[in-house]
Amino acid sequence: MFWGFTPLTGIKTLLSILLAWVFRCSKISAVITVSFHDILTPIWPIILRWEYDFGFWILSHPHHFPKRLRMEEAHIKYWLHFSKLEVLWPTFVGSLLFAVPCALISYWIVERSLEKYARLRHGRGTLAA
Repeated sequence: MFWGFTPLTGIKTLLSILLAWVFRCSKISAVITVSFHDILTPIWPIILRWEYDFGFWILSHPHHFPKRLRMEEAHIKYWLHFSKLEVLWPTFVGSLLFAVPCALISYWIVERSLEKYARLRHGRGTLAA
């Protein structure tokens, strides 16, 4: 879930597999989670803009939000003037504000769900014996 919020589009899956391998977790569930995160989030462009805005605010001194985009700046010829690091680094920093809490909350939900499932399964097994 953590890597799903980052703007590292090309390497999210590899990073999730690596992290699952390091922590001896299911690599398949890591790949499914990071892939479905992008597919099932229809408001992903809005989230990316929020991540960029908050990251820009954190990295700027004195703190200020970036200027609002106008429609005439949305033309492709203006995009070619951006440095990738100029946009990627603030977006990555801002993504941490979303990724860490969502990863912790989803971990807690899955852990509680598995504990409840184990209790129910164990309870049924002792009743049948």
